[in-house]
Amino acid sequence: MAQKQPSKLSLRNFFVYNVNYGDTEGKEEEKILFFHPRETNIDVQMREVGLSEAIVKFTENFDEAPCDALHSQKTRKLFLQPEKDFWMIMTLNVPYGPKSTEVMEGSDYLGHEVETDVYRSVLTQAYSTARLFVGPFQAVLDSQNGDTALLVKKLDHFFKRYLLGLRLRDCDILTVFDGIQFLPLDKTTFLRCQCFVNLVEASFPLVAHSVLIYNNSLVWSGLNPDDAKVVFRYVSSNLLPSHLKANYLAHRTTSNNSPRIARFVTGPDCLIDLVYSDKTPKVYLGNVTQPSFFHLIVYKVVDLVLCLFVPSKETLKLELYRQLDAFLHTRMTELDVEINSYRKTVNDPPEAPDTRWVYFNTTNLATKDMLRDKKKGPQSDALVRALVKLHQNHVRLMKEGNSSSETYLRTSTDHWIIGRMSNFRQFYILIEKKKLSLHEVDDAVKKLSETQLRGIFFPT
Repeated sequence: MAQKQPSKLSLRNFFVYNVNYGDTEGKEEEKILFFHPRETNIDVQMREVGLSEAIVKFTENFDEAPCDALHSQKTRKLFLQPEKDFWMIMTLNVPYGPKSTEVMEGSDYLGHEVETDVYRSVLTQAYSTARLFVGPFQAVLDSQNGDTALLVKKLDHFFKRYLLGLRLRDCDILTVFDGIQFLPLDKTTFLRCQCFVNLVEASFPLVAHSVLIYNNSLVWSGLNPDDAKVVFRYVSSNLLPSHLKANYLAHRTTSNNSPRIARFVTGPDCLIDLVYSDKTPKVYLGNVTQPSFFHLIVYKVVDLVLCLFVPSKETLKLELYRQLDAFLHTRMTELDVEINSYRKTVNDPPEAPDTRWVYFNTTNLATKDMLRDKKKGPQSDALVRALVKLHQNHVRLMKEGNSSSETYLRTSTDHWIIGRMSNFRQFYILIEKKKLSLHEVDDAVKKLSETQLRGIFFPT
């Protein structure tokens, strides 16, 4: 019998269904709102949905909390009920390979390499991003008097692109945090940024909310943190990279590409034509005074990016974009220079070559890390998984009412993992240097806390 070839973690299927549909015999497929892979036979789709419904109902007999994961030898199935009667299911193929990298003990399914919390966060982010563009699923159904056709179309349009960009093997504890990277500034520079945003909103009354980003770090946000993290993740991870790639290709194919147009990441193709193609997307903000859709205008000058949210009921005319371009360009150029000048005066603390760390503030979702630093080389998957387990322990302690904790772990590979929690702030450290005593590790942790998180993290 041929030995099964090694494989990596991969997406087996992903689907969305509503339990209130498909009750009539012969029309069971009506409850399926989206299914990936799209070419899957309808009988297989119905079988997967039926199995998921059965698992959810079975687990209700044992716990009031809804089922969130099912572990099997070959797969890991994640469950999410994002809205009443709606379920999102993601099934992963568990990687297959050698049991040990040190001793050849044959091959097996490596379920221990799949951290459930990490991929539950992946599923949660999939919903929050879909909601950003589709809106609440139930609201779409209500707008169509219960007809699912429009929701099916919207979900298909969104997920067929979104799922292509999933990098499951790159997910780690930062995926669990789903936080925001803030840009540290001095008071004067930050006040300058805040005054600029206030001036924009005062000069353009149509603008309801604003977000200012510099070099993939958040400078200022007028949104609730839950909305801000979704917008920030989309703009920094999807929109800006796509825009830069498109501009690069445009410059290679033609020398007439106007930098003036390139400054609008979302907006018109041209500021001159009377008839223009507007590429401004509409996004849903659910944590504002009146939850609704907004036009998302994104304007970029060098490293500074301004996101403007205009109520969707407003008609965006070409003259508005012209006025924005005339108003923003010079001011944002000057502000970019000011921020860049300040950043050059800041001396980053020296980094220990064998140390990685990550900080997370639960209250404002702020993250700071040196976990994926390419200069330090590839990170150890086993150590990163250990970080997730340590975080799970901190979450459990917080639920039990413990706001402070400190844990030192020494792994079988002679590495150290340290976790500190205080006042909803968490700090995790990986020390990859071997043969260190507990005293040496404690000194390294104190030094790192002092240099990296001075004024932020207060150990007990």
